[in-house]
Amino acid sequence: MSQIVVISPTELHSLVARAVQEGVQSAIRSTSQPLADMNEKQASLYLGIAADTLRGWRVQKTGPAYYKSGRSVRYSKTDLDEWKRANRVLTADSLEIQERLHGMSY
Repeated sequence: MSQIVVISPTELHSLVARAVQEGVQSAIRSTSQPLADMNEKQASLYLGIAADTLRGWRVQKTGPAYYKSGRSVRYSKTDLDEWKRANRVLTADSLEIQERLHGMSY
């Protein structure tokens, strides 16, 4: 049995505003505690790669720095950010844009 609920535009606005506010507050709470250290799954999500890729890189002694605590592998957010910056590949277009923006030539 289905029911139809009729609400006024003002009530709808209030419901949506409250839901948005709760969503924003939840997002702020989750980001206000930065991940100083991440496990393998969190690091793979942060980098947008598969956890298997991180495992393979560790075996090959490549990829971002990590540390082990017992059998647990942990990644520092700072190390992940540094690794991303160090592995940034500049294209001809990106260099041209930088040159136009900053008046630099590479």
